[in-house]
Amino acid sequence: MKKLFNVAAVKAPVARINYSISCYKQKIFLFAGMDMENNLLNSMDEFEASLYKYQPVKYRGEYFPKARHGHTAVAIDQYTMLIIGGT
Repeated sequence: MKKLFNVAAVKAPVARINYSISCYKQKIFLFAGMDMENNLLNSMDEFEASLYKYQPVKYRGEYFPKARHGHTAVAIDQYTMLIIGGT
């Protein structure tokens, strides 16, 4: 069976729990959560499904969402995500 992608070569974001995943077209967005040392995260990573590649999302302007976990999120378009709840 031929492998389509080299999974070992994919640089994935930091392991986390209680995060949100949203999708928009061919992109999947992974936002916030808690890492293995119980630190809250406010980072967002994008997984480009057609390229099988992760990359960090750069926030626009000076706005950074608060670090949180246990929330929900939905991608409205390529530039907007609605994030609700979390601690």
